[in-house]
Amino acid sequence: MKGKIIYITFLISIVLSVILIKQDDCFRRESLYAASEKMCLNSFAAEDSSDLYFNSDYFTKFSIETVISDNESENIRNMLIELQTKADIPDNELKDNLYIYVDLSGSDDNLWTVRIGSENDENSKTVSWNSLTPEIRDMLEKWKGIGTKTNLNDETDFSITPVPNQPPRITITGLTKMGEDVTLRRLLKRDGFMVNIEDDFPDQLVVDIYPKSRVELRRDAENKNKYYLRLKYPNSEKSYDNYTRDRESPYKVNFKVIVIDTIAKDTTQKLQRFVFGDY
Repeated sequence: MKGKIIYITFLISIVLSVILIKQDDCFRRESLYAASEKMCLNSFAAEDSSDLYFNSDYFTKFSIETVISDNESENIRNMLIELQTKADIPDNELKDNLYIYVDLSGSDDNLWTVRIGSENDENSKTVSWNSLTPEIRDMLEKWKGIGTKTNLNDETDFSITPVPNQPPRITITGLTKMGEDVTLRRLLKRDGFMVNIEDDFPDQLVVDIYPKSRVELRRDAENKNKYYLRLKYPNSEKSYDNYTRDRESPYKVNFKVIVIDTIAKDTTQKLQRFVFGDY
């Protein structure tokens, strides 16, 4: 009987030992799993924390279309000029009509660029974002000037096309009768034509007449885009005889109005003539 009790006690101790070992193993496995899960969570948290440094403002593309005019603040005008200078645009080619394309979508900020002109413009100039002063970068990001700022996406990247600077429009209007029955003396006493110049930037235009020896160009006192033309040669009977010799009536004095855009370096011309008969 005593031997049975000892044997049973021995079996019970073995069973308890097995149970304790299994529980310990489970505990250790659960602990390892928890630790592993904790490591994964910490790793995820570390990756997720990088989002704290993600600033969507620097992963954008936008364009600014503006005109440097007297209506713009002096500070912004100066910065837009400085921006062009940093893009190596010569002083004599600085633009008043600006199309600025800003690309801050590159993963490497050294590749961020500011383009003066459109995405497809072969003549556009570029400058790196980092080379700009903080003031210019702030101006472009928080554009408050005259003109529009448009946020772009992949579908609209190539929608920026610069509007070409239109040449000046010259209109010449006759102010007096001309023809074979009109005398030279009558023409010399009055303005023969009125010239109107239409342009988006009239202040950058130079207006001239050719030949100056035969036609006088006079600017209107109140409207700087309006001019008057008067015949000034021939201006006497002797010069009339010299001019009309070997010519047939009606007599014509041809001239051309010349308009030069000092910024775009474009020249526009329009021809017209004075017509008269007798002196």
